[in-house]
Amino acid sequence: MQNDEQVWRVLEAKSAEESEIYRKQLALLLERRQQLRQMFPVTQDTIELALQPAPAKHPESLHCDAQQTPVVPKQSFGLVAVSYNFKNLPALSEKTKEVAISLFDSLVGQRFNHFSQRGSKLLLNPSVIEFQDTMKELKKICADEPDSSFFMCLSTHGARVTRGANEGSYVLFSETRLSSEEELVLTAIHERELAEMINDIPCKNKFIALELCQIQETKDRVDDDTETIHHRIHEQFFSQLYEQIVQLRLQGLPESGKRLPSNEKIHEKAVRTNPKLLNVIMVESCNVNTEAPVRANEERVSNFLLRFRDAFRGAAIIPELDKENGFEQGPRPSLFAKDVLKYVCKAIREDAAKHNALVHSEYKSQVRTRYEHAAEFQDITQTPSVLGAEHATDFGLGEIPEPPTVSLAPPLFVSSTLNSITLTWAAPVSSTEVPTVLGFHIQRRGFGRACADGAGEASVWKRAAAFQVLCYEDVARNGMVPPTTVTIFGLATGTAYCFRVRARTAGGWGPFSPSTTGYRTQSATSTLDQHEAIRLAATREGAKGIAKLMDKHKNAGAVQRYAAEILATMAMKGSSSVGGRNAGMGSLEPTDLPVVIAVRNAMLKFKKDMHLQRQGCLLLGRLAGCSASWNRALQSIGSPSISSILQSIASRTECDYNSELTRTAAWALKQEQVGSVSLRQKPQRVLTENEAAVRLQGLYRCRKAREGVRALARLVYAQAIDPTTGMAYVYNTRTGATFWELPQFAS
Repeated sequence: MQNDEQVWRVLEAKSAEESEIYRKQLALLLERRQQLRQMFPVTQDTIELALQPAPAKHPESLHCDAQQTPVVPKQSFGLVAVSYNFKNLPALSEKTKEVAISLFDSLVGQRFNHFSQRGSKLLLNPSVIEFQDTMKELKKICADEPDSSFFMCLSTHGARVTRGANEGSYVLFSETRLSSEEELVLTAIHERELAEMINDIPCKNKFIALELCQIQETKDRVDDDTETIHHRIHEQFFSQLYEQIVQLRLQGLPESGKRLPSNEKIHEKAVRTNPKLLNVIMVESCNVNTEAPVRANEERVSNFLLRFRDAFRGAAIIPELDKENGFEQGPRPSLFAKDVLKYVCKAIREDAAKHNALVHSEYKSQVRTRYEHAAEFQDITQTPSVLGAEHATDFGLGEIPEPPTVSLAPPLFVSSTLNSITLTWAAPVSSTEVPTVLGFHIQRRGFGRACADGAGEASVWKRAAAFQVLCYEDVARNGMVPPTTVTIFGLATGTAYCFRVRARTAGGWGPFSPSTTGYRTQSATSTLDQHEAIRLAATREGAKGIAKLMDKHKNAGAVQRYAAEILATMAMKGSSSVGGRNAGMGSLEPTDLPVVIAVRNAMLKFKKDMHLQRQGCLLLGRLAGCSASWNRALQSIGSPSISSILQSIASRTECDYNSELTRTAAWALKQEQVGSVSLRQKPQRVLTENEAAVRLQGLYRCRKAREGVRALARLVYAQAIDPTTGMAYVYNTRTGATFWELPQFAS
């Protein structure tokens, strides 16, 4: 081969110059190559690959590889230091204490982030000595777990000395005095000392959150010799603090014995960009030069502190609703630092924007000139500053909040139609000691052709409705309550289903509740049977028989609807005789007031049932205009009163309220207010026998027409089942249009 010929040419060229030993070594090398070629055949691809130069391994490439995989530490430590009461400085809101305690409880809580309780501290209004001693104690505790994470949130006042030997920014505490530089140095911490404290914490990963640019003015009178003290930290404080931490780390690396993989000399740029040398993320609440913390909340607490509390309680976690994972006990995933940072920065900026929008709307509601508006209103901003996150490897800060551990009670039946079932369930009791419940997930299963698989066995649990889940912001901050009632559509007619429900927190789904008993949809013949049963009860037992059926089937909207219709017919018999199928029914008396109350309750419960609402209004209007005794009986009904119910219906203008219903409610309200004896909305002259016969004939034709339309609809509309999802639906055999339920005129 070509390579062998090259070797022989080299051998011949060197034979004259080299000794016999050299030729023997070269021959042995050639023989060894032949053996290796037989064991591993050489192809053109492998030759080209071997000729390519190997890439150099620099610290930057190691950094990129490390950055792709977040670090999950064995332990996390935390320090929350908040000062809000000062002897010589303006006090902050007292609610700051509650927010700080809530943040710390979230960090060390077993149900939340599960930080180390021994290595986590809460300092409220600490002195400078107490803060220094706590940092020394944490240094000793964290030394036992070097591969750990450390989180510090420091919120207090700040000041600076503009020149001289004590120049720099200072962290102030509850007993700090600004009367002189000597007192300031003794009762506050210089930025250089703060950098040393942070650097001395031996944890591998650090997250530092600072808020030192509070608005304040000294209470003491400032003398001329203290003009060098300004009541706000330097605008370069944040970057200088980070630079000092980098320099301290650079000085301490040779002592720790750490080296770069390429054995290069460790320099400042390597410390900044290589997370294996320094993995720290720092965030400052706002731009010190132009901004101040926003306190656009009821507690008047800095949104910086509030948003960190929300982040550790679950707001920084984005729920994955598409994953219907089961409930699993055991170690929980980590809450990562960059997720917390991203949420806090975004939420703080949005808080400032919402505050500006609110103030704008308040100004627009007042009568002001354009110049007054421009002079009085100025937008506020709050832009957190971040350092170190660009090159840092993401790391864990404790665990995410746990999912619910206790199952809910089985869902309760509310009502059903031909193709749907409405359920409700009790939400767990909310508490600050457990993660906030964000929503629920309900599943269904049953037997029969609509719920069986291909083998005819019981089907698996399927999602019954969309996830009833809200975001953390809506639940915890905006006061919204996750819905606990749902209507499941697409069910087969006359079929029983079982249901179960589970709750969700930011940490995931909890266990499912026990399964319910079979809840059945209505059958096509049951609606006619219910109507006939109510009519027979009214004929045999009067209003008392209807009241029994309404109480027995209080969750069945169809029963309540038919009962209201029969009662409205019985109310009309008080002043006129009605023949036909309803001839055996008696009229309503004031002693039958309980059944009227039952109709009122049904109207309150089934507000979307237009037919029930209209029949209820007809019943109340006819009774109010029947006699003075009935009018007094209706007025004696407690809250909510009949007049308030009729008023709310008559004044509704939403799209789900038709004009016929509102006109009926307005007529009934007028009858209730006037107390007229007449049963008709517009009393007119008495009809002659011929006119009455014509009207009756027209009513008869209308009834026959409605019956014909319903019979035709039952032939046109058919029910089908989707073979992929098992959900039942109704379709028009002529047009192909599909519906979840039968149209109202066909039911």
